[in-house]
Amino acid sequence: MTDYKGAVFFDLDNTLLSPEKRIFEDNIEAISQLINNNYLPAFCTGKQKFQLTDLATSAGIDTYICGNGSEVYYRGALVKSLTFTQQQLEHIENRASQDDTTLIWLNANRISATKISNGVKQLCQEMRWPVPPIQQHATFLENINMILTFIDNSDSGIKHELSYRKDFPDFNFMRNSPIVLDTVVQNASKANGIHTLLQHLNLPDLPTFAFGDGNNDISMLKSVNTGIAMGNASDQAAAAADYQTDDYLHGGIPKALKHFGLI
Repeated sequence: MTDYKGAVFFDLDNTLLSPEKRIFEDNIEAISQLINNNYLPAFCTGKQKFQLTDLATSAGIDTYICGNGSEVYYRGALVKSLTFTQQQLEHIENRASQDDTTLIWLNANRISATKISNGVKQLCQEMRWPVPPIQQHATFLENINMILTFIDNSDSGIKHELSYRKDFPDFNFMRNSPIVLDTVVQNASKANGIHTLLQHLNLPDLPTFAFGDGNNDISMLKSVNTGIAMGNASDQAAAAADYQTDDYLHGGIPKALKHFGLI
């Protein structure tokens, strides 16, 4: 195992990626320098493994924490997976059916939706995803590690969200978009994913850095030695960080890596 100087964790959307969902060239160069300087770079994202193939190839990264901490991979091999039980899936499926809430089911290999709502169409357009196939019943699916729960942040939506948080105490709901909640099992988070990886490497005291912009990055930014918020970060994410760099459109990542002497 490599004698790493440290590990650097990257959120993707609005952090490492361009608006076209590709990695900026200056970020690719910075990651290459990190690797040459014996740092371990890793994706730490809400995306799933199947959504990372091209990004991993372009960046030369093979270590990733997916599904907001639900799955951890080191050098492409699965280290740990946290998935919903069938009982949990049936519970939220029944509730969503009763109040007409759209759900997207995700695992390491596929995506499907209970219906193709306007919210699903909007999210797919924003994320540059193909429209997913319809699968109403989660009982036909295996190893679901993340659900996208389409509850918006309007006044009525916030009341709806609070009722879900109350009725599903074993779920972790994270507001990462005005129209949807990232939903994982209660003990899944980016912070716990990082902890799992470091324990797997037997390097619990390895110096750690993380870049993020959204509310689902807060646990990650707080858990590492140096949390770095992008200039475009939410107020909550910025408050959780130790340092704020420039925004993702203006070289925030390489600027911060140089600031801390990593490249």
